[in-house]
Amino acid sequence: MGAPRLSQDDDAGVGAELRGARLIGQDFSGRDFSGQDLSGADLSRCNMAGCRFMGANLEGTVLHDANLDGAEFLGANLQNADLSQASAVKAGFGHANMKGAQLFDAQLAHASLTTADLSGSDLRRANLHGANLREVVMRGANAHGARMTDADLSQADVAEATLNGANLQCALVSHLGIYT
Repeated sequence: MGAPRLSQDDDAGVGAELRGARLIGQDFSGRDFSGQDLSGADLSRCNMAGCRFMGANLEGTVLHDANLDGAEFLGANLQNADLSQASAVKAGFGHANMKGAQLFDAQLAHASLTTADLSGSDLRRANLHGANLREVVMRGANAHGARMTDADLSQADVAEATLNGANLQCALVSHLGIYT
């Protein structure tokens, strides 16, 4: 039994059309947004813990300061999304398109970003402690001051990425791609 999906009959007043919606500070914890189009929506400060966004379109969506702990974004499109200062502890971003995403000061401890594309993203001061970053693409990303302690960066592509001041203590960095 999966999490409930939002529909036009939903009493939260959201309805099926979520593209560009402004839903600041709402509680959507545990809901299923899989396959839905939330592009351009403003979900700042929303509680979306445990939500499912598999294959969802979140391009340009604002999730600033949102609670995304334990949420699942498998194969989701988060290109140019704003997750700055969001908490996504133990969240899953496997195979997600996160090109140009704003993850400044985000809490991504123990998150799984396996094979996600973070090219050109802003990871400054992000907490990626214990995160699974296997085969992640971080080409041109800015991870200045990011905390990647105990993270698994095996086979990650970090060519042209800014890692100055990043803490990689005890991180696994085998077969790291650092050349263009």
